[in-house]
Amino acid sequence: MHYAIEQARKSPPSPSKFCVGAVLVDADANQILSTGFSEELPRDRPVLYTTMEPCNERLSGSRTCVERILGLNGAIKVVYIGIREPDTFIKRNEAIKRLEEGGVKVVLMDDNKELEQIIFDATFAGHEKQG
Repeated sequence: MHYAIEQARKSPPSPSKFCVGAVLVDADANQILSTGFSEELPRDRPVLYTTMEPCNERLSGSRTCVERILGLNGAIKVVYIGIREPDTFIKRNEAIKRLEEGGVKVVLMDDNKELEQIIFDATFAGHEKQG
C-alpha cells in the first residue's frame, strides 16, 4: 500500500480531482506487475492495490474505474482499497458493491489509522485544507 501511496503522489495536485495511486501485484510471485495514478488503470493482472475506492461514477462521463476493472472479465481477482471515496464529488460510491457482485474480492484496509492518514494526505493534495 505504501507503494500505491507513492504513485498517488505522482498525480498533479488539483482541487477538482483526487490523487489516487494503484499497484497491480502478482500475489503468487509477490511481484509488482504494473502501477498507475489518477485516471490510469493498469490492465490484465489478478490483484489491484488502490489508495482509494475505485470510482463508480464520473462527472466527466468517462468510463469508470469499476467498468474498467469488470471489463477485464475476471482478470483482476482481488482489489485492496486503502480508503473509501469521500463524498466530495460523488455522493454515493457503490464501487465495492458492484465489484463484489461482479465476482471481485474486495479488501478494505480500514484497520490501519496511520496508513489511512497517509493516504488522505496524498489524496487531498491540491485541495483546500478544512477546519
